[in-house]
Amino acid sequence: MVDYVFVATAIFGVVSFTYYVLNSFMALRYRSARGREAGRANVSDLTIVVPVYNEEEKAFRRCISSVAAQGARFIVVGDSSLEPYRGITEANGGRFIFLEKNVGKRKAIAEGIKEVSTKYVMFVDSDTSISRNAARSMLSMFDDRVGGVGCRILIRKRSGWISYSAEFFERLKEVTFKAMSYAGTVMVLDGRCAAYRTELIRDFMQSDGYMNNSFMGKPSNLAEDRHITSYVSSLGYRTVIDYDAVATTEPQKNPRMFFRQMVRWSRAGYFYFFKEVADGSYFKKGPFYAFEMLYIYVFPIAIIALALARFDVYLSHGLIVALAIELARAGRLLTYGLAGMSPKLLFYMWIEIVGFVGTLVFGTAVGVTILRKKKRTMIMGGVALLMLFAASLYGLASVYKQDKWLTR
Repeated sequence: MVDYVFVATAIFGVVSFTYYVLNSFMALRYRSARGREAGRANVSDLTIVVPVYNEEEKAFRRCISSVAAQGARFIVVGDSSLEPYRGITEANGGRFIFLEKNVGKRKAIAEGIKEVSTKYVMFVDSDTSISRNAARSMLSMFDDRVGGVGCRILIRKRSGWISYSAEFFERLKEVTFKAMSYAGTVMVLDGRCAAYRTELIRDFMQSDGYMNNSFMGKPSNLAEDRHITSYVSSLGYRTVIDYDAVATTEPQKNPRMFFRQMVRWSRAGYFYFFKEVADGSYFKKGPFYAFEMLYIYVFPIAIIALALARFDVYLSHGLIVALAIELARAGRLLTYGLAGMSPKLLFYMWIEIVGFVGTLVFGTAVGVTILRKKKRTMIMGGVALLMLFAASLYGLASVYKQDKWLTR
């Protein structure tokens, strides 16, 4: 049993080192390559759809002001929400569609795309503002192989720790997503701001598979962005991110909502991971995509399995005996140095060092992506990592609860 745990720990250490270093290297090499639309991207080919449900007026005004500044036509879908949203939309030159019954974001944007006749469609959340050049920049990323384009997500900084932890989490994702964009396909184009070829997704978004998405026989209203991205990728198109275009969004209001947001994302992530494995699309998106998904969604399970295995070893010896063994090993190391360690322990120690180096490289890559208040964001990132790990485990255990939005 001890040898089994040792070998599993060694393998996990090597795989983690590979994940951290490979993602860091590819992320630093990634550049937002312009497609055939570069230089001739025309916002007249774009319609922006903004779903809104009980949004704060200030945040919505900021969103619509940034959307109107793109120069493209735009539609706001009021999901059982009428005023002040209709007045603000029409005052800025947009079209407003009112849905009397609350149907959720998934179906709200499906209603919006019915009214889109342009070559491209962009979805923007109602609490998100986009940079002035965002639409034109994202359109310039399209070529014959690209079906969808996302953008860089920033968190609006507030005085509390939540906005800094949320920002660190986004930068963590940025390193991974840059690496995936470099390889050709990301797992999700963030629904807070993403553009697609209209012809690719219009019929899909009216289909029963999209409108009545389900998991284990229960309705699943979560992660429509992951659903759309996965569909576009399954058609053979690349999905990439333009880091020259920026969307700034609001942080969650309190720790409970922040944690529940992570749980929602975790549930959706596991759902689509299992779904892609089951339908075979997981294996068609390239070896790097497969490796990333395997590490991201098996990592929490592997950590728990190794911890339980080590605990089982300690129980088999007795906790007092196991503690005495560990202290004796530490004593030999202090007394005799490396010469006092067995080859197995030496190898284990080098695995730990390799893992630390990989983590350090990845942390440096994350730090490079942080533009402002780097030190505080990195410190608060520790809180985000702890919450992310807990949310991942809880999300896996409660993945069947796909009908709960949690933060609305």
